[in-house]
Amino acid sequence: MRSVAKIINVTSYENVITLMRLDHPRGVSQFINEIQKVIKNGYNNIKIILKSTTTKIFPNAAVPIAGVIDYYRQFNGVNFSIEGRDVCNILTPTNYDFSISNRILGKVITFDKNDANRLSSVFISDLRKSDEFPVGLLNALEWSINEVMDNVIQHSNSEYGFVMGQIHPKTKYIAFTIYDYGQGIFNSFRQTNIHNPRSAVDAITLAIKEEVTSDHTKGQGNGLFGLHSIISHGKGALTITSDVGSFMYNGETNYTKTFDKIPILSKCNAATIVDFKLNYSNDVSLGDALAFRGKKYNFVNIDIEKLEDERGNLIYSISNTSEGTGTREAAKRTFNEIINLINESKKNIILDFSQVTIISSSYADQLIAQLLLRFGLFRFNKLIRLSGMNETQEQILQRSVIQRLVREYTEGEQDESKE
Repeated sequence: MRSVAKIINVTSYENVITLMRLDHPRGVSQFINEIQKVIKNGYNNIKIILKSTTTKIFPNAAVPIAGVIDYYRQFNGVNFSIEGRDVCNILTPTNYDFSISNRILGKVITFDKNDANRLSSVFISDLRKSDEFPVGLLNALEWSINEVMDNVIQHSNSEYGFVMGQIHPKTKYIAFTIYDYGQGIFNSFRQTNIHNPRSAVDAITLAIKEEVTSDHTKGQGNGLFGLHSIISHGKGALTITSDVGSFMYNGETNYTKTFDKIPILSKCNAATIVDFKLNYSNDVSLGDALAFRGKKYNFVNIDIEKLEDERGNLIYSISNTSEGTGTREAAKRTFNEIINLINESKKNIILDFSQVTIISSSYADQLIAQLLLRFGLFRFNKLIRLSGMNETQEQILQRSVIQRLVREYTEGEQDESKE
C-alpha cells in the first residue's frame, strides 16, 4: 500500500514555533504538541513565526491556536512574541468595540457572557453587506452563532471564548469557528447525573441530540442540535472537537467520522471547538431546519424591526449605515445589504440621504443605478423610495443613472449585432 506523507503545519526549534500553514485543523493538534515540547524543554518565552507563505488563514486553525496561546499565557505564565503579519489577531485577540462600526469578519474576537447576542448581530450585519444570500440563511446563521457562543458561557466554566467568522464570495462559503479552553463537553456531562456518556466522542454525539443538556437550568439543549440540523439542510460541514474526541459531519454526503486521540491542554481544560461552514449558493430555506418537538422555530429579526416605521416600511439611513459615500466598494456593500433586507423582510425600503454631505458619481452608479437595473423601473419604484437628497446629490444621481442606462443599452445593442 502506498504511504501518505504527513502534512506539517507547525514546526519548532528551541523556543521558536513556526506556523507554516493556517488552513487546516490538523495544525491545532500539531501546535499543542509543539508548544508542550518547547515548555518541557524549559523555555518560558516563545517566539511565534508566521511564514509569509501563509496566505490562506481559516478560522478552524486560527481561532483554536489563538485560544491555546491565551491559555498558556494565562495559566502557565508563558510570554509570547510574534514575527510576521498577524492579520487575524492570533496573538492579541480582543473584545469587539461596539461603540464604533468596524468590520468583524476575518479576525479572532474574544467574547464573554455579555457579548453573545450583540456579536451575532454584528456578524450578520457584516455578512449582509458582503454578498447576497438565500432567504432564511442569515436568520438561521445568527441563531446558530448566538446559541453556540451562549453554550460556551453556560457550560464551559470559562469566563470567555474565541470566535472568528469568514466569508469566501468566490466559492460561496461562510465559515465560523468558536473555541473555549474550558472543561469540555464530557466533563460538563459528568458533573450531573442526567446523562452518563462513556467517552468524549459519546459526549459529543449525545450533545447534538434534541433537548440534551448537562443542566436544564442553563438551557434547553437545542443549540448543537439546531446547528447540526442547519448544516444537514444546508449541505454544509460541521466538526465538534472536545477533550480527546472529535466528530466530523459532512451534510452534502451525510458522512460522519470520529477521532478519539486529540491532544488536550489538561484534564481540567479539555477545551471545545465548534467549527462549521455553509455553502450559501444552495437555495435552501434554513428556517425550515429549525424545528423543535416538530414545531418550526419562528424567527424574530430584531435588526429589521428596528428599521421599521409606523407604516411598516424600512428606513435605511445612508449616513448611519453606509461605510462612506465616495467609493464603489462602500456602495457595493450597501447594495448587498439593501438586497438582503428586501429579500428577508418582503417590505418596501426608504433610502434616507439626510445628513449625507456628498455622494460620488461612482457611489451613485454602483448603488442606485445598479438597484434600478436589478429590479427594473416599475419594481424599483414599487420597492424603493429615495428621501433627504439635496439638489446636488439629485443631479449627481440623475447623471449617473442616465449614463449607466445608456451604457447598458449601447452594450446590449452591440451584443445583439454580433449574433
